[in-house]
Amino acid sequence: MVTGAEDVTVEGNVVWFQHIGGVWMKKSHNTRFVNNVVAGMGTRHWSGETRLDEIAAFNFCNKDQNCRNLTVTGNIAAGGQRVGFAIPTTCSAGSSEYANNTAHSVEHGSWLLKNSLCTSGTHYYGNFKVYKTIEEGIIGYQGFGNIEVSNIETLDCGIGFSPMSGVNQDNNFLTLKDSVIMGESLVLPQDSGSYCIALHGMWGSSATRGGKQFPEVKLSNLPYHKIKSYANWYTEGHHTNVTFKNWASGTRQNCATSSSAKQRLIFLNPSGADHAPVERFVGTKFINVHDDAMTFISDPNPGWAVLKDCGIFPCTAPDNVVFKFEGSTFSGTNTPSFSDAQFQIIPTNPGASELITNCIAKTAWNGFLCKNPNIAQLVFESLDSDTEDRTISPINYFGIDRSSGNRNSFNNTLNSFMDHCWDDHYTCQKRLSRFPGIIQTNNKYEIYFTGTTPGNTRYTLEGADATDYALARIDFSQSVLYKVFTSVNGGAETEVKAQAYNRTLGKPGPLNISNCGDSRYEQQDYIYEFTLRRNCTVFLRGQEHLVGLVRLKMSLSEFFEDDFVNKLAFALGITTDQIKIVGVSEGSVVVNYQILSAMSDTSSQQRNLIEMAQMLASKHAAGTLDLGAEILDLVNQVISSNGSTVSSGTGNYSKKEIHPAVYAILALSCIALIVGIIYGLIKMLKMGKVYKEIHHEESVVGDDVQKQVPNELEFHKKDMQIEEVKS
Repeated sequence: MVTGAEDVTVEGNVVWFQHIGGVWMKKSHNTRFVNNVVAGMGTRHWSGETRLDEIAAFNFCNKDQNCRNLTVTGNIAAGGQRVGFAIPTTCSAGSSEYANNTAHSVEHGSWLLKNSLCTSGTHYYGNFKVYKTIEEGIIGYQGFGNIEVSNIETLDCGIGFSPMSGVNQDNNFLTLKDSVIMGESLVLPQDSGSYCIALHGMWGSSATRGGKQFPEVKLSNLPYHKIKSYANWYTEGHHTNVTFKNWASGTRQNCATSSSAKQRLIFLNPSGADHAPVERFVGTKFINVHDDAMTFISDPNPGWAVLKDCGIFPCTAPDNVVFKFEGSTFSGTNTPSFSDAQFQIIPTNPGASELITNCIAKTAWNGFLCKNPNIAQLVFESLDSDTEDRTISPINYFGIDRSSGNRNSFNNTLNSFMDHCWDDHYTCQKRLSRFPGIIQTNNKYEIYFTGTTPGNTRYTLEGADATDYALARIDFSQSVLYKVFTSVNGGAETEVKAQAYNRTLGKPGPLNISNCGDSRYEQQDYIYEFTLRRNCTVFLRGQEHLVGLVRLKMSLSEFFEDDFVNKLAFALGITTDQIKIVGVSEGSVVVNYQILSAMSDTSSQQRNLIEMAQMLASKHAAGTLDLGAEILDLVNQVISSNGSTVSSGTGNYSKKEIHPAVYAILALSCIALIVGIIYGLIKMLKMGKVYKEIHHEESVVGDDVQKQVPNELEFHKKDMQIEEVKS
């Protein structure tokens, strides 16, 4: 072990059959490790927990120790149950600090550690050879953000290279360049038993909010490539001058006990449920590569369709990966069934893949071979505070026919991200509402919500080419008003004004496909449309607003938008940029408009807009509202940023407090009313009874009137009795 050292060289040593690691260095600077060999490294056999030991043939400066000027050249890790090299990344490309190091017959060849001295944002590693690993030849899953691996050779590895990054940031780029990824060796001894494993040249990139430390502290976090956090926003794999060599068959030939172990150049991380980024390969050489060995894209894991993971159907990342190749060459005795320099590979995503032009199904790949560079991912995310708590999936990307405006058959159905959080023995039931989905660019798509639309969202194209664009349409089914902002290459947000209402067209003007963030809103249908371009993120931020309709007694030819806006702004004492006309139609002239508040916070905006609505109603009632012609009808509503109605009509939304005395008076009034009703019913019953008695006695008198002279006194008594009852 070298610790706390300065200006030390360790050279020409052999470490043999150690069970706690080989060469360790901690907290040292200006150190050099040259031409050392660590071989036959084992591990302690106490329990499964020994997999968490910090065992490596060469273990340099782990846990952010900021070791300066470390040189590692010509070293060999030969045989062992853990890691060949646990080694920090370097801070510059083409560095000579690491050179000609080799690992073989280990679990991991190199485990890349974050170098905290790097401030450029990109970490580097290279000049390394590895063969015969059980898992990754090279893996790095720490806080890199961007990482570039170059000048490596892998042979007969379980996973040659797994590009991974584990830090919470937007815009991640993972790169492999100037490297050779080789398949099964027919020269080395045959594998048998548990070592007869599938071989993968490289996995698709993964950039997530959190990575892994070395060593891990929980067995549940193993293997190291197991993803346990959300995928980041915007990730691409950029790979140049990579050679894939000697992938002679899709099935391994040099396994003594198995003929079913597969080998594939490119594979996906089986735990990557959230996002499988677009991978771009430039200048790739395929030497002796069989068609079946190109790739196999697994379907989303059916086991993800449980409440603790993805809900009622699996997360959809594997269905939306894109591999794009350009400048490719093919040679050798085995070659694929095609020889195009430019081609693409996409998964079998029913409803989407088969509708992308110039793509044919490849059963052996569980995917499609395409000759169409216009394939990318459209990514949408809710930015509302409840983005993890309120499920809005499934989301559909429907294709729209540009000529008719109707949906076509394209339908990419997407799920939210996986629940990665645990609270003791239970999941947190939190899933990020972000949706990456493959599309064919230079087309129009409707983003269809099955739930309530979020108030704040962002959108981008990942893996698109410089000339690509996409038109997005959202039917909000209610009055909404958004401010549109764009961010180019992760820079500051800039507001983009929407297309103005065009009287000739009877709607807002058409979108400019060259301008990212160009937008238009059709009030009659509540539809927003906007343009997306490469390296540009579009933000829709919901606004509190007043939506109004006024009918003016004038002809359409007499109406001028600018004059109306100026008069309305003057009436309200606001600036004209707070007012937007979204529709003008005949009958006499019907004007639809929206008004924004200049206040800074939501509650102030709502109060301000309600005051505007009341001011318009008051001036209209008093006959002092001048909008250029006689006002026949005027209706205003205040709408919140999520589309709900704050105040309807021109009524006052603010809640009125009622004094307790009013409630007491109302209660007493109700009691008096009830008593009065009961008293009246009783009097009615008594009156009915008396009238029946009188009617009976009058009948008797009528029968006797011919027998005797009427008794004046008796009649007088009856009259008195009736008067008494009436009183």
